Formats: sequence, C-alpha cells, structure tokens
Amino acid sequence: MTNPKRCRAALYARYSTDKQSERSIDDQFHVCEDVTKRHGFTVVDRFEDAACSGGTTRRPGYQRMLDAARRGGSTLSWQKTSRVCGVS
Repeated sequence: MTNPKRCRAALYARYSTDKQSERSIDDQFHVCEDVTKRHGFTVVDRFEDAACSGGTTRRPGYQRMLDAARRGGSTLSWQKTSRVCGVS
C-alpha cells in the first residue's frame, strides 16, 4: 500500500518581469501537473510569484512554499530550477 503523504505534491511557478506574460505561470503549472501526474502524485497546493526576480528569496509565494515545506507532507515541483532560485 502506498503512503498517501508520499504522493502529495506542491507546485511553484513564477515569471520575472512585468514584460512577461501572466500566462507563463499557468503554462508552468501545466508542465508540472503533467510531470506529477505521470509519477502518481496528487497536487495539493500551488504557489506563485508574478513579476518577481529569482535573484531574491523575498518573494511572497516562495516564502509560503518554504513554510509549507517546513510543515512537511508534500513534494515540491517546478518546471525549471531558475523559477525557484534564479539559476539558468
């Protein structure tokens, strides 16, 4: 029997500047949802930051995601590492 807690996923998406499309977040969530579905995870939460640089951790959605991760119970998923920590 699979542990239900082990199959929970939280998604994170962001875009950097107001010159980028707000749809970018939806597109990133769709990619993450496809990956989590393929691996048998259930998406239980979504976090996002719009027009926020990855060069700082002072992003509201990012901070909420970290708080949720500290509480435990979910695997985190994002489309690209650069969406989380500003790495290309």
